[in-house]
Amino acid sequence: SATIRQPDEQSLSSAAAKGAIRIERVNKVYDPQGAAIQAVDDCSLDIGGGEICMIVGPSGCGKTTLLNAIAGFHSITNGSIFLDGELLCGPDRPRAEPGPDRVVVFQNGALFPWQTNLENIAFGPIMQGALSKAEAFDKARDLMATAGLLGTEDSYPGEVSSGVRRRVEIVRALMNDPKVLLLDEPFRALDSLTKSVMHEALLNIY
Repeated sequence: SATIRQPDEQSLSSAAAKGAIRIERVNKVYDPQGAAIQAVDDCSLDIGGGEICMIVGPSGCGKTTLLNAIAGFHSITNGSIFLDGELLCGPDRPRAEPGPDRVVVFQNGALFPWQTNLENIAFGPIMQGALSKAEAFDKARDLMATAGLLGTEDSYPGEVSSGVRRRVEIVRALMNDPKVLLLDEPFRALDSLTKSVMHEALLNIY
C-alpha cells in the first residue's frame, strides 16, 4: 500500500475520529472445501481517518476482494477489520454489515440513464427519506459545484463525457456523508488525460 497524499494538520484533527480503518491479519479463501483459492493472504494495514491510501498490485491479487470485505459485500475467512475502532468483521462475524458509512464507486458505473445528473445524485437520500427532495437537490447542487459540474445538472449521463459521469458517480457516493469512500479502479477505462483530470477533481472534492 502507498499513501499518495497526506492531509494537513487541520484536516487531520477534524477527520481523526472519522474513517480510520484497521485490517488485522485478514485472509480470504474462496471455495475452502474445494479449489481453496487464496485471494487475500495475511493482510494487515492501518489507514488513518482522512488519509488517502491506495493498494497496488497485479490483476487478481485480491485488491477488490479486500475492498468488498470492508464494504460488507464479501466475508473473510479469518482476521479482523475495524472502522474507527469498532469491529466490522472478525472471527465471530465473518461478514460486515453494509452501511452508508462505507460507499463504493466501481469501475463500471451504475448511473440511471433515465434520470438527469442532478436526479441521480439526489436519488439516494430522497429514497431513504433522509432529505426532502428540495434539500437533496440543494445539497447535490453544492457538491456538483465543488466537483466542477455546474451546467451539467439537467443533462443525462449519456449526454456527457466519461469523465463527467465519473465525477457524478463520486458526488453521488458523497451525498450520504460516508466515513469511507472506496474506489475500485473507477478511472481504469478512461484515457490518460481524462484520468489525470479526474485525479485532480477527486483531490479538489477531498
